[in-house]
Amino acid sequence: TSLILWEWVGKDPLWACVLVKGFLSAFLDFDVEEQPVAMTEIKENVLEAFAGLASPRIAFATQATSECISASNEELIRHHGCLAIALNSSGMVQVLLKAENSLCRFASFLATLLQPELLADDSRNWSSQRAATLVLLGGDSPTALRTTRQAKAAAVSLRAEIETHKVELWRKLIREFSALRFEVQASVLRNCVQLSYFLPLDMECLQELVSEALYFTSPNGSANDAALLVTLCFVAANSGAYPEDFPNLVFVVSGTSSEVKTLMDSRWERWLWQGCCQMDILAQWIVDLELSKMFQEGASQSVEHLEPSETEMDLHRLHKGDQKVDPSSPLKMRLQDLVLDAPNQFQCAISAQLMMDPVQTPEGFVMERSVLADALNASGGLCPLSGNRLILTDCPRQPDLRRRITKWI
Repeated sequence: TSLILWEWVGKDPLWACVLVKGFLSAFLDFDVEEQPVAMTEIKENVLEAFAGLASPRIAFATQATSECISASNEELIRHHGCLAIALNSSGMVQVLLKAENSLCRFASFLATLLQPELLADDSRNWSSQRAATLVLLGGDSPTALRTTRQAKAAAVSLRAEIETHKVELWRKLIREFSALRFEVQASVLRNCVQLSYFLPLDMECLQELVSEALYFTSPNGSANDAALLVTLCFVAANSGAYPEDFPNLVFVVSGTSSEVKTLMDSRWERWLWQGCCQMDILAQWIVDLELSKMFQEGASQSVEHLEPSETEMDLHRLHKGDQKVDPSSPLKMRLQDLVLDAPNQFQCAISAQLMMDPVQTPEGFVMERSVLADALNASGGLCPLSGNRLILTDCPRQPDLRRRITKWI
């Protein structure tokens, strides 16, 4: 077990990496057909134990139980940072990539060690590192700032190491998922979303992932199908792909059953709150998918003769403020209404455009999250409307309003 392994190596993450790397390297010298059954079982146990070293149970095994939330959070961040350093310095990443049928479990392991809450904080436009640490840990301590800085540096180094192997990583993940018919836990899919945020796929790899996944997806399927379709949208957005790049995915998503759509909506909500998404691109997916549903349900007779790809291209340009839309398009005025002339309650208080990810400031202003983030970055942390100090985490998302906007679209 992870706990036995952790005690065996004297709670030293580098020694754990060296030990497991040595075992796996020796294991790789055997031909698959020559591997004794017992050795295969040992390999599986060792990999499972090693992946479990990132769990809170192991992190807190090094300290007395604390009732202070901030102290526990700090210890967990420190533990993950030490594991990241050990993984990087031992060259363990390359060995893990060579191990057969192991990447599904290590997708979660790597996503945890990259510490999205630390690496993604640049997009939150913190007014100070101290404020970021207070929010992240839920409290302060004399060592908090140093711990988060060191852990973030470790995560950045690990990310750079994985970056050199990311094509191999994604291709092996796709092969393993295909062998499992993409019947994997939603938590693993969520970890893949996080990985794609820091390690975006190239277009060829992304095309392969979408094609393979859609082959095993049923539009009248299960909760797993819903999670998989949402994952594909998030991963595509994180990799810089817009809906017009994947009309097959848009078609499948918009044609799913009402039960699957309900499950997808629920997962969209949860994963949006958890972050690690390119919201400016994901907003295009939200709008385009809703518009495609409208097409398939026959809600708009005036645009029935147009191909969805034309519609999506126009909507994408308009939402980005690009006025170079074909004036002869019958959708011109309708899309202008949707994106530029939305009802007042659906408009961003800064840009006056239709909101896809509304947040509310403590003063009561409602704005598009990405627009507010850019404004805070430009102003050095000042609210663009009130002039008061403001950080993005003080502005909660408004899921009810987003649902009303989606329904209106």
